[in-house]
Amino acid sequence: MGFDIFMLGITIVIAGAFTWLILWFFFPKGQMSDSDNGGASSQDAHDSIPTRQRLFVIAAILTIPVFLIIMLPLISDILIPQWLRSPWIQAILITPVMFYCGRTIHSEGWRGIAHRAPNIDSIVSLGAWAAYLYSLFVCFAPEVLPLGSRDPYFESVGIIITLVLLGKLLEDKVRAGSGEAVSGLQRLYPQNSHKVANSVVAGLISSRERPISDLSAMHLRQEDVETSALRPGDAVFVNAGERMPADGLVIAGSARLDDSPVTGNHQSVHIEEGQKVFAASQVIRGSLLVQVTAIPSDTVLDQIIELVSKARSTSAPLQTLALKLSRIIVTAVIILAIWTFAIWIVVGPQPRLSHALVTGISVLIVACPCALALATPLSAYVSMNLGATQGILMSSGLSLSQARRIRMICFDVDMLASHDTRDPKATVAALHKAEILVGMFTHEPIATAMQQATAYGVDEVIPLQQSVSAEAHTTHERDSQADENQEKATWIRHFAERNSNNGLVAMVGDSERDTLAFGEADIAFALGTASQEAMQSADITILSGDMQGVLHAISLSRQTIGNMRENLVWALVYNVIGIPFAMGILYPFTGWLLTPAIAGLAMTFSLVCVIVNAHRLSHADIRHTWEYVESDDSRRTPHIVTED
Repeated sequence: MGFDIFMLGITIVIAGAFTWLILWFFFPKGQMSDSDNGGASSQDAHDSIPTRQRLFVIAAILTIPVFLIIMLPLISDILIPQWLRSPWIQAILITPVMFYCGRTIHSEGWRGIAHRAPNIDSIVSLGAWAAYLYSLFVCFAPEVLPLGSRDPYFESVGIIITLVLLGKLLEDKVRAGSGEAVSGLQRLYPQNSHKVANSVVAGLISSRERPISDLSAMHLRQEDVETSALRPGDAVFVNAGERMPADGLVIAGSARLDDSPVTGNHQSVHIEEGQKVFAASQVIRGSLLVQVTAIPSDTVLDQIIELVSKARSTSAPLQTLALKLSRIIVTAVIILAIWTFAIWIVVGPQPRLSHALVTGISVLIVACPCALALATPLSAYVSMNLGATQGILMSSGLSLSQARRIRMICFDVDMLASHDTRDPKATVAALHKAEILVGMFTHEPIATAMQQATAYGVDEVIPLQQSVSAEAHTTHERDSQADENQEKATWIRHFAERNSNNGLVAMVGDSERDTLAFGEADIAFALGTASQEAMQSADITILSGDMQGVLHAISLSRQTIGNMRENLVWALVYNVIGIPFAMGILYPFTGWLLTPAIAGLAMTFSLVCVIVNAHRLSHADIRHTWEYVESDDSRRTPHIVTED
């Protein structure tokens, strides 16, 4: 009895010392760097999907026989010959899994420990090493161990590494799928273009008496050139079935055009002389002669690709929180595993060493926060990919996260008139249904402005003092635009301060006159293929130019954050429930322990659930979240905003 108390005291002291050491090492005083990966490994970016797939297949092929060697005798003793049960056979099969298939897991895990930022791979590697070294000891010196502690755990090593590789492979495929928005857009550029000599174009323009709508009967002398060689001012001929090689202006011809890769509008549009066209748009019917206005490296499509790429490299606040939480959980799990081992080695039933090892390794594996670390980034990747296919470009993960909190939207009155908004009043009413206040900038006289606001159902009329008249456009255009820009910015700042406790204020615009207001707004929307300055200043770009796209962006944000929260809850609840089982809470009542192999299966099940749930976003309907229904609420009486 005295010896047991002494051993208990020694164990508590040793476990406490290890706990202090881990906390001191992983959480130095005053340091919680935002640059830490918060529990997520670098995802082994140097491993391609084919490489990861090969490692998984090899690991599975070598692990399955070991798993069967262990499991089949539980059904019947005659299913596996005695000589096959030798731990040396298991060691031969699992050693390549440990050191070849699991090499990146170990390298990333120990790198995290060395940098005082333990990650998911750190837990997996610790668990695998503990099980492997113990099993190897069983092979070399089984007589040193108690009779009940001479069973190897090679199958647990194989299952842990194999299932983690499977999870990483699934994650990589989801990431790769979300990247198709970028690579798919890049592939839309035609490699070659039909260049028409400038002299031919000049002769065509000078000889015609009216716009040429049909080019089929004309034999334009063409030269096939590489698209990358095009320069502004060049003329190109684009026939039915071909894509625009660059942004340009239609010189002659008419066609039905699919511009969905750029605008997100899946309905074809009619294009004729004098209208703009954009790279990657496809001619469905007809043909066009187009003068290039932007080289293929400076088109609207390139701006879209840059925005999508930039957005995928940023994190939403909820995503950052999950990563930091992951780091804390990783450290807590290591400490829990130490104390679990200590408790079982002192007060557990015989064979104590075997039970302590099983429970300690099981805690490391079952509590591995793989699902938690992937809960938010996968949702963000899938969501941004969905937005890009719908013509909604998020400049960052922050924009994706914040759009759901918008409570006021301001725009010029001509936003509804000059863009392709299908039903302006329905759009405003839908904003009301989403509990969003609508403000309208206007240069019109008060009476006219109130009439327009009433017709649209706008809440607040915001009169602008600076009038952009025809005279201003001809004599003081630059000064008047600067004044208007500053005035809008002042109003947006006023609304942001007024609404600071009630949600965010958004600005919708499409030109340089809106850029200062964009800077003051919590969320800035650029409508349509806006000016380059507007797109670069905006948080979200709605390529279709339809104000309903703003609603779709808000819907996308709300559904994405909802999906992230579902994943976080699932991952956290799984850990909260799984850890007590892994520690052996049921053993005193049922004699049942969670083995490392079963813990690995449970961990992977949680991971797969998170991946599947995140993938659901790719099929989300963001276009019909709010349906317009005529009601008293949709016929609001606007009021004029003053600076008081």
